[in-house]
Amino acid sequence: NIFYGHTYVNGIEISKMNIEEASKAISEFLDKQAFVVKDSNQKSYEFSLKDDFGLNYELEESLTSIKSQEDDLGIIEKLYSEKRYALNNLEINEEKFKEKISSSQFYIDGNEDKTTDAYSVFSEDEEKFVIKEEYQGTDLIIEDFYAATKDLISKGIFEVDLSGGEYYHKPKVLSDNEALVKKNNSLNEFIGAVITYKVPGGELVCGPSTYYKWLTY
Repeated sequence: NIFYGHTYVNGIEISKMNIEEASKAISEFLDKQAFVVKDSNQKSYEFSLKDDFGLNYELEESLTSIKSQEDDLGIIEKLYSEKRYALNNLEINEEKFKEKISSSQFYIDGNEDKTTDAYSVFSEDEEKFVIKEEYQGTDLIIEDFYAATKDLISKGIFEVDLSGGEYYHKPKVLSDNEALVKKNNSLNEFIGAVITYKVPGGELVCGPSTYYKWLTY
């Protein structure tokens, strides 16, 4: 009625424990376990799975299923091989998670660094419109981050690194966007002229640096 040697559930060794003992050991581990977030600057932030994320789980049924799987193994696998299992019913509270994350410093700081699309802008130096490239910021998509965190925790992984940028907003318009390039070229066609006003006392010459501000597209 005990788990065989070299048995781990979500990284917690439960060898030689019965279901009740294993349940207690896993509960004690999870109730104290932190989830670590590393931001884009590799600064770490810790969150309590229980208090901050509202972790919820059911152990007896899962452990009974795991014990049954072990009992079906051959004697060599039972006694000598390493057996690793994951609880598939670890759940975090979405409302608590989003509330905690959105009030955290890494989220607030990252949200100030907004992702922007590429756009057309007039260059005073070049006296023409140029395309300002898109910019990848660190503003987090909290729904995607929640889904990813939930998946990691269900697999017994309690750390995530944001430096890869998977959960940040992505630019929707890139500098090679066909419509943007067309717009930029059209604007430059419009400003290819110099406007000369004949006024009392002479002429007033108006170049692109002045009249580009009058254009709408």
